[in-house]
Amino acid sequence: MSEEKPVSISRAAGVVGFFTLLSRVTGLLRDVVMASIFPKAMTDAFTVAFTIPNVFRYLLAEGALSISFIPVYTEYRRKHAEEVERFVHATFTVTACVVAGVVTVGVLAAPALVTLFAGGFADDPGRFGTAVDLTRILFPYLLFVSLMALSMGVLNTLGHFVMPAAAPIFWNVISVAAGLGAPFLGAALGVEPIYILAWGVLFGGVVQFAVQVPPMRARGVRLRWNPQFRHPGVIKMARLMLPALFGLAVYQLNVLLSRLFASFLETGALSSLYYSQRLIEFPMGVFAVAIATASMPTLSAHASDGDLEKLKTTLRSSLELTFFVVLPSAVGLAVMAEPLVAMLFQRGEFGHDMTRITALTLMAFTLGVPSAGLVRNLVPAYYATSDSRTPVLASAGSLASYALLGPLFAWRFGVVGLAFAISLSSWINATVLVWRFRRKVGDLELARLLPNVARMLAASVFMGAAVWAVCLPGEWARGGNDLWNLLVFGAALGAGVLVYAGAATAVGLPHTRRVFQAVLRRRSRPAGR
Repeated sequence: MSEEKPVSISRAAGVVGFFTLLSRVTGLLRDVVMASIFPKAMTDAFTVAFTIPNVFRYLLAEGALSISFIPVYTEYRRKHAEEVERFVHATFTVTACVVAGVVTVGVLAAPALVTLFAGGFADDPGRFGTAVDLTRILFPYLLFVSLMALSMGVLNTLGHFVMPAAAPIFWNVISVAAGLGAPFLGAALGVEPIYILAWGVLFGGVVQFAVQVPPMRARGVRLRWNPQFRHPGVIKMARLMLPALFGLAVYQLNVLLSRLFASFLETGALSSLYYSQRLIEFPMGVFAVAIATASMPTLSAHASDGDLEKLKTTLRSSLELTFFVVLPSAVGLAVMAEPLVAMLFQRGEFGHDMTRITALTLMAFTLGVPSAGLVRNLVPAYYATSDSRTPVLASAGSLASYALLGPLFAWRFGVVGLAFAISLSSWINATVLVWRFRRKVGDLELARLLPNVARMLAASVFMGAAVWAVCLPGEWARGGNDLWNLLVFGAALGAGVLVYAGAATAVGLPHTRRVFQAVLRRRSRPAGR
């Protein structure tokens, strides 16, 4: 196995962010296709069926599994190099066996799971039955995405970020093709078109894992069957995972409760919640997650070496990069909520009434974007220091607040209230994490970030005012197929980027220049690993 090379977090985050952006764009295209082709009742059923395996995905694959694997893998590479191959083989084998068992149970228990996630469907047998069938089709996706997550951990630790970040693009493109072809294939096969979309999503998951195998083989990592359930590395991972699973389960209960509460609201509420959350995932998935992904191996290395000062410096750098992009993103999403939803979704089955409610839901979600950025960076820092207990406590506090506030706000404000309650609970989570991590490793010196964060906020507000003014002439009730709206929307996007870059430079932020220089350096160098 080849040695990992030191990787600049900002450069690695740029690579991850670029391909994640492409992934989010293609994923958004899938959602646009789904919103315009399928009726609200079908998209509600699909949203529930897609949420169920994704909850387990975030628990097992992109949650506890990834977070616990990278620190142990890093430790083996540094201290037990002779055992690395056996550890990797055992980890992949044990993961495949355990997740296959979870998939089997999930397929058999699909009716109970749909009842748990969408109790409001009980009065609509057609929608309930469709959700059960879709859940059974989609659940095996969990196996392939879990193996993909392990592959991503291996490649990221070895300094390769391109293919793990690009893999979801394949998945989304296949899903888009399935959605576009669903009405024709469904008619030819005599099945509901929504089932064709589900099969496309499953096949895309298989491809998403398969494309990780060649770059792993190129770096000397080959997958072999090794059912060594008692391997010391596997046991250490399990010990890290158990409390992590509980903590992430607490967080995912927020997802379960939001779907459950929304299922009792008007038809389309689940879809509005889903589409607005998908839009929020742009700044979170492209930037915050990219930065957290890029910093995780470095944080783990500093923690393994016992160098807490370097760990805190890395964390501060990651947080500052995160705020540089999530603050203007939150302001931009709030200001452009109605134009954005109208341009992307308002066509076909998606009417202007859905645009208005989805836009308001999106605005409520933007209030929690900065806190979510904090959480995304702090949780990997906890796991890098082998502390999985504190994120559990923080998530538990967040869940308790949402369980109380969710029904209260939903009763008064509907699906918009649910989004607002989620944002509030995210701030509670972030506050607890910051407070406890400061007690764990000493003063984080976050005050050093305040001057730049204040400048970022000022530049974001100035950008938001400019974007709002540019959007005023738009006729958003006419939807996304209107040429005038397209021109106004494009002008607003361009104005947002230019005004923020200019304002950030004017108030003395160096980040725009650094990003530009990093891109130039990357383009001027031959493609490497």
